[in-house]
Amino acid sequence: MALAITCPAPSQIPDIPVVACPTDLGQIQKFGLQRLYSSGTTLNSQTAANFVLAATWTTLLGATDSTKVQFSPLIGNVIFTPAEPNRAGEGPETPDGTGVITSLGKTPVTFELIQPHPSIGKALKLYLSEGYNLGIYLVNQDGKMICKVDDPTTPTVCYPIPIRSWFLTDRTGSNIDSYDKQPGGWTFLPGWSDNLAIFTPSNFDALTFLSGS
Repeated sequence: MALAITCPAPSQIPDIPVVACPTDLGQIQKFGLQRLYSSGTTLNSQTAANFVLAATWTTLLGATDSTKVQFSPLIGNVIFTPAEPNRAGEGPETPDGTGVITSLGKTPVTFELIQPHPSIGKALKLYLSEGYNLGIYLVNQDGKMICKVDDPTTPTVCYPIPIRSWFLTDRTGSNIDSYDKQPGGWTFLPGWSDNLAIFTPSNFDALTFLSGS
């Protein structure tokens, strides 16, 4: 992603918010997949008030159009691996050889299905066909749900987080001291975590209530 550079620079450097509470996504144990667009250029979205309601997800899980959402079974070994920013000219081309940052790095994510039924892996492989029109919701160990929002300080609208390069490989395991796993993953675009919010469902447990069809 090209850098968003403001030029000329503003009269003062940007304010850094003072926020007393830390933000931690926790251990991701489940994810939900949805198309980014419900139709044309219309993004799939929900109000923050509806995002935490069981009725909202019942409708989306049973949808028969591009608003449909499907959730994975419980997953393990989720690893986020942010890439270094892309840098050019780390030699005599630039002063002190420090180079020039040309773009920000992407974030590959990997996970493992645990002893999955073959039908689950077979279905998840089909999501490769969604290409650039795929987004994800995350659920942590406390059943809290994570999404992209319009404003991380005062969120009012929730969206799936855009992902690229979705994949799921074939299963591994078949050993007396191991168990079957099926690795998969996706890639977050640069800036993916700039507008996140964590929500606590109001009348359901996201880890048990949200599932596939």
